[in-house]
Amino acid sequence: MPDSTMGMMIVLVAYLIIIAGAVHSMTRKITVAGSRLTQKNIFKEDSIRIIPESKIYICQNIQSLYFLYRHYNYSIKIVNPNQMLKINANVNNADDLYHLVAQLEQTVVLPVLIERFIDKGSIQMDDSLSMNKTGLSYKNKTYSYDKLSAIELKNGHLHLMANGKLWQSSVLVLPVANIPNLRTFMTLLNQNEMADHQAA
Repeated sequence: MPDSTMGMMIVLVAYLIIIAGAVHSMTRKITVAGSRLTQKNIFKEDSIRIIPESKIYICQNIQSLYFLYRHYNYSIKIVNPNQMLKINANVNNADDLYHLVAQLEQTVVLPVLIERFIDKGSIQMDDSLSMNKTGLSYKNKTYSYDKLSAIELKNGHLHLMANGKLWQSSVLVLPVANIPNLRTFMTLLNQNEMADHQAA
């Protein structure tokens, strides 16, 4: 087969893949009814209900290269005990969708986890991340509040800061996309850190 024909076939296949992706994106519809999220396209429909046991992971990331190229990495992953749904949200309605999901976390997940934390004095966010009234643990390493100088959210990451000999440095940098129920986590973290500093 001549090289020119092979080249045309490669271009045609790539073009068809792009068209298929565009059709899939345009026909994808995401709806929120009560505490249930449904993702539907021309091929299938998936839905999941946000419950107190849900772990909600949100990624909102825009990467730019000298203002010439922008890559949008927007996604929501909801994990229930026996179910998981990942939504690659369309950037045109992503902010509205994230706001709705954040509201559901605040009304469904947050009150229950706060009550559990008050009762037990600790909470397991996922397999790697947990916290109690004196600090938090990530991958079996503990970070005590009294050893931290600041806790910051910036550039899509959680930074735990500590004072060094010369300057303040990060002792843990964790992508917020890896933190389940971020609003709940930050609410508990801020309350515990404040209580620990007041006690000190």
